[in-house]
Amino acid sequence: MKAIQKTLDAIRKSKGLALVNCMVDGVYIVSLAWLTSNLMTELAPLMKGMQDLFSKISPTDPKASELLVANQAQLMDTYSQMMAVIGIHAILFVILWIILSGASWYLAHRICKTKLPWTQYAKQFVSVTAIGIALAGVLYLAIISVGQATSAITMVIPPEAIYFATLVMTIVVLFLTFFGYADIPHNTGIRAYLSRLGKKWKAGAIGFIVFVGSVVVTNYLMQFLIGTVWVFLVMAFVALPIYCLGRIFMIEMVK
Repeated sequence: MKAIQKTLDAIRKSKGLALVNCMVDGVYIVSLAWLTSNLMTELAPLMKGMQDLFSKISPTDPKASELLVANQAQLMDTYSQMMAVIGIHAILFVILWIILSGASWYLAHRICKTKLPWTQYAKQFVSVTAIGIALAGVLYLAIISVGQATSAITMVIPPEAIYFATLVMTIVVLFLTFFGYADIPHNTGIRAYLSRLGKKWKAGAIGFIVFVGSVVVTNYLMQFLIGTVWVFLVMAFVALPIYCLGRIFMIEMVK
């Protein structure tokens, strides 16, 4: 494929930028791991407190409803704290993604010799990300609404069907978002994006499958190496270069 050759040529001509790209991805992975760990640490005592409250209430206890009412204020307070922690971390996850992943995609475009001012790129990257998040929210709410509607008419949707629908929606949203990132130089608006998507969706799909597929495989491999020195070696010399190559390949595919 010409895109593979162009990807390798671009890397050879911009080794410095490629190295910086890998370093930015490394910082993103470490920051993401720390933020996720911090989220779990803050949620743990709140979840335990919630479990302790519910453990005091037995469904067979005739006074169960009275105990539930008596502890309602504490339950609602704990629930509110959990939602606040999740909400704050969700915002931090988005900010982290925009800054570091945005920098990685920008460097990938620089490696591909894309001529685009970083201010214009940043604006378009944030716009694509915001649309992707909004689209994901709408689709997931639709899945939840369908589930609630069917349960109301005594139709039970198998968990496997809900899982499959969620997986498909996630892949679709990721593809549309990553296509937007890869095609940022041509994304002057929704109409231009849809026009480019109609013309380049096959090439974009190939680039997306190669990029995301390689990321999934390397991440799956690293899971087996957690707790050993090999995980750092695989991340530094396999995963990070693959992330960089995957972005460049997708950009070259949709050019």
